[in-house]
Amino acid sequence: MNLSITAGTNALTSLFTLLNGGTLNLYTGTPPATVGTALSGNTLIGTADFAAAALSGSIATSGNNVIGSLAFTSSTFSTVAAGTITFARALSSASAAVNDFGASSAWLANTVVVLNQMASNGGNLYICTTAGTTAASGGPTGTGSGITDGTAVWAYVQPGTASVTLNNVAVTQNLTVTIGSATISLPITNPVGSALVT
Repeated sequence: MNLSITAGTNALTSLFTLLNGGTLNLYTGTPPATVGTALSGNTLIGTADFAAAALSGSIATSGNNVIGSLAFTSSTFSTVAAGTITFARALSSASAAVNDFGASSAWLANTVVVLNQMASNGGNLYICTTAGTTAASGGPTGTGSGITDGTAVWAYVQPGTASVTLNNVAVTQNLTVTIGSATISLPITNPVGSALVT
């Protein structure tokens, strides 16, 4: 799908409008199949509140993307549980689910990973298909599936990172997390969108 810059800007503006005064919840566990699917077996790790106007500034273009920065009521939030963040769900001010974002971090050596956890390595995004412990060096490479990494197994997802990139995917309870920046980017020449939270 290819969008005009105007159509992409309008779509992203509509998404930000839905997020006005809403929340971004970070969860553990297997992400649901769709944003409309009820959560099952997931643990809430923490919640960040979007500002009354979730769009900070204006929509801009960068290459084949339209980009907008998210605004939060505070640049920090506290975690309420420990665990590995696997996805984030954005809710409207009426607590309706608006969008789910996969969460990833940079690949780490000698680290326990869980099913469906995502990691970026060598400019690509991978999803864990068999839980295990990553190797001492290297990490997943290539664009196939069944990529062995220590006792973990990965599958290639796409170039780049996941929709939510976090500095520290595994967190402990009562940790204060600082949001350095948060943007949503909508490619206008490709159907894959992304959001970055660092």
